[in-house]
Amino acid sequence: MLGLLLLFCLGCGEDFPSGALKGHVTVDGQPLEVGTIHFTPLEGGRGPTVSVEIGADGQYQIDKVPLGKNRVVFLAIKETGKMLRDKDMNIDYPETVSLIAPKFHLQGIEVEIVSGTTDQDFQLTSK
Repeated sequence: MLGLLLLFCLGCGEDFPSGALKGHVTVDGQPLEVGTIHFTPLEGGRGPTVSVEIGADGQYQIDKVPLGKNRVVFLAIKETGKMLRDKDMNIDYPETVSLIAPKFHLQGIEVEIVSGTTDQDFQLTSK
């Protein structure tokens, strides 16, 4: 059992080459006021998926993004104020809508991360 735990933790705390990004996220030219950005290394890149919350003014800043090509996926939803009913579960839940086009949270986009701090703005669309 101890051997399995040791094997599992071999990568724990492992450092990986990384860079930092900062910038703005807009949708149809306006700052995105809520959401999350996820960076996942591609093509044999080393490191974990890292995420950052988007600020109310559309700004974000993140350290420790794995170097190389990353797939960048965005999640941005808001509640409409309307409640929906699940008749099978007998519960009410808030209706939500996506603030961005599906391609940004399904396929995402690719960016190249370099060492140091880089300005990277993202211009998204709602349709």
